[in-house]
Amino acid sequence: MLNKKRVMDKREKYITRNNCRLSLRFRAIIDNKFVVYLLPLILLFGGCVSERIEYEESNVTVYISLNIPGYSIKSRAMSSSNESRIDYNNIHVLVFEETGHNEVFRYKATVTSFEPPDITLKVPISNAQERFRFVVVANAEVPHIDNGTPKDVALNHLVFDCVGKWNTANVNPAFIPMWGEYGKLLEIKKNTSINVQVHRALARVDVGVLFKFNNPDPVTGEEYPDKETDKESVRGLKNFKIKDIRVYRTVNKAYVTSTANKMVDNQVFEPHIPYNAKYNSDSETNYEALEDANRFPLIYTLPSGSDSYIREIYIPESLPAGVNVSSGNVPCLVIGGYYGEGNNTHVTYYRADFGTYINGNLTDYRVLLRNHRYVFDICKVRGPGFENPEQALNSIVSDMVLDMKEWNEVPLNNIIHGNYYFSIDSREVILNARPTDGMTVISDTIFYKTNLTLDPVFNPFTYKWISSGSTSNDNFDIIFDYTEKAIIVKALNENVGIGALPLSDRLEIIVENYLFTIDVKQNVIPAD
Repeated sequence: MLNKKRVMDKREKYITRNNCRLSLRFRAIIDNKFVVYLLPLILLFGGCVSERIEYEESNVTVYISLNIPGYSIKSRAMSSSNESRIDYNNIHVLVFEETGHNEVFRYKATVTSFEPPDITLKVPISNAQERFRFVVVANAEVPHIDNGTPKDVALNHLVFDCVGKWNTANVNPAFIPMWGEYGKLLEIKKNTSINVQVHRALARVDVGVLFKFNNPDPVTGEEYPDKETDKESVRGLKNFKIKDIRVYRTVNKAYVTSTANKMVDNQVFEPHIPYNAKYNSDSETNYEALEDANRFPLIYTLPSGSDSYIREIYIPESLPAGVNVSSGNVPCLVIGGYYGEGNNTHVTYYRADFGTYINGNLTDYRVLLRNHRYVFDICKVRGPGFENPEQALNSIVSDMVLDMKEWNEVPLNNIIHGNYYFSIDSREVILNARPTDGMTVISDTIFYKTNLTLDPVFNPFTYKWISSGSTSNDNFDIIFDYTEKAIIVKALNENVGIGALPLSDRLEIIVENYLFTIDVKQNVIPAD
């Protein structure tokens, strides 16, 4: 890996007033070993105008940490590396410029030179106050987009096919389309480090018999000690094995991205589906009529009876059912299996819905959302199911007791790599103008959650203030409380008096290989 000093030395060679360059380095950390992959990405902003440059360096570097969701496993149909894999020949950075209250498309990434792990680009740097947003698109083709196209219109050009079953083979699996956006508009003025959270454009469906994370040991009653990190191991039942799974009423097209009106704080809450999407089928034929779709679901068949079916089913967001939601029009599964100890020949069928189950009873239906994982936990099977899938599809109740768990694989302020996670409850600190109130220090505390082993000696946080580029700061101090899992920020000086302005800075903190930022502000109180 190229060390940072060598990169800086190399950058200095390119400092010219007429040849401005921007180097982007994407670090994709995708497994439980936190191996760092440097993904080359590119931005072409056009030519520089030398007489407008007012910077000491004309070569500005932006480091973008690309965070990809995924869990590590031992042996599945689609490994975690494949599930989170990116086709380096099919990754793009789209650049949108702020124009009033809107954002419009300006440029698509173009390579000018490539020396792994760096890609260097010619970019225009002006003294104007342009602000840009970076949108990352991976594993999906980007068609021509006219300059000036509004952002929501431009992103709606990005559609991909979901015909038949998604290919999860160990050899040459299909890349899952992904996208992510930097959350803020950015002025290109100096070397900058940012991180972009990537979302898969498909939902994942897992089916298992007595998931350990969701069920205590049936003999001892003890909770599974790894329930927070292992969401795939199952206990199994003596009287039931899974043989096949049918997925009904999925669609054949999907958008690579979502839209702002369907997201809150980087989380999708409503499906975003192309207007011309039709029902998908196992034979790769598309259907408009629900009756036809019901006759040709996606069919996943296991070679023999099994206790789980993990990382095999990837489907796009569901059609919104609207006010007329019913069992007759929502997506669902029909699970075929062997009921009874010793039975390995006679398959019967049970319906399973994307919904909320209370004491085994379905109480409502849920829509299917991108980047979410839906886990169907078969908790108990009291008797044989229906004799054919059609009967199960049209049923209301069965002798299978289910629980379904749903979660976004990348929650707000959360980074998951392999079996490890780290999250903070806020990215902003606002301090009082007076740092003390009598003998009490006025500070603000951000709490974090993680299953990483962090400590001040062997695995500490590293950090720097943007203003100084180091750990020193004249206005603020930071303390890491590893016992309470807290980050404490406090003001060092009063910010009171005539002419005083709010003080602010940005803190960059690195845990393992994940970089995140906290904005710190100290209010001002005029002199008495």
